[in-house]
Amino acid sequence: MIITKNKMVHLKKNKQSLFKKAATSLSLLLLLNAALHAQGLLFSYNDLVQQGNSTAITSARPLELLALANVQAKTIKVFDGKGKEYAALPVKNITKFTVAGALGKHIIRLYNTQNKLTDSIPFDVEARTDIDDGGYYKKMFGLFYNGMFADRKEGTFPITWNGDTSHVFVPWVLDNFHTMKGLKYFLPNGKELVDIMRQAQREDGMIYSFIQYMSNADYFLTRDKFSGYSKKIGDKIF
Repeated sequence: MIITKNKMVHLKKNKQSLFKKAATSLSLLLLLNAALHAQGLLFSYNDLVQQGNSTAITSARPLELLALANVQAKTIKVFDGKGKEYAALPVKNITKFTVAGALGKHIIRLYNTQNKLTDSIPFDVEARTDIDDGGYYKKMFGLFYNGMFADRKEGTFPITWNGDTSHVFVPWVLDNFHTMKGLKYFLPNGKELVDIMRQAQREDGMIYSFIQYMSNADYFLTRDKFSGYSKKIGDKIF
């Protein structure tokens, strides 16, 4: 039998691939064994396989594969944020299920051999915008995301007007508009500056360009003394 150079390279690659798969399987078995010794552990099976992480979780993403380890029950049922059942499974050493249904507080209910409820495990399900190809585009996405929070780590400015506090992206209408194009996918505060400006809108329809966020905004009153484009309304200057 003649083995060419190309065949030898192919065999070598196959051998390396099989070795890598075997090593991955061994690592997974070791991690699963550790998880089995943690009582009533809810963890991300995706994270376990991809990152070797079996840390207990209290929140998850839609369509994420979760797993329960070492629970004392015969069966489990999983209910979504609206109380609708979306999974019913017999308990195994590692019981896996995919997160589904409505967002909010999900509950795993544990039942014994008599089908009586014995315990429950709650966890939150949140949808978070993310791009993850494991490399270039994840880094690029992270750069864009962090750029939106460059001025404010929290992503919003707290503005108190006449005793009510709102959290706006930027206190200036034009900047708020452009920043909202990206931040609306991550934070629910897009309407708050709009609501403030709606309340402060002039009778002739003009909308002010900003709401005071600095300690002293008298400059704007001086600048617009004759035009009337700036005005103190309640305890803030617009």
